[in-house]
Amino acid sequence: MAGSDRTVITSSQAPQPLGAYSLGMSVRPGKLIYIAGQVGIDSNGTLVGRGDAAAQTRQALEKI
Repeated sequence: MAGSDRTVITSSQAPQPLGAYSLGMSVRPGKLIYIAGQVGIDSNGTLVGRGDAAAQTRQALEKI
């Protein structure tokens, strides 16, 4: 797969990844997206709904 087929996904509205990975990667634009590190934190890096798995899941899905 050529490098031009892949695009790194970034956002100024999300905390930067703590590890050596990106928020996501688009492959064959418009066809496939890989995501990583989506957890229940807001754009300030604060955990949403401490002790509430449903609230954290909603937050992670909203970020996607």
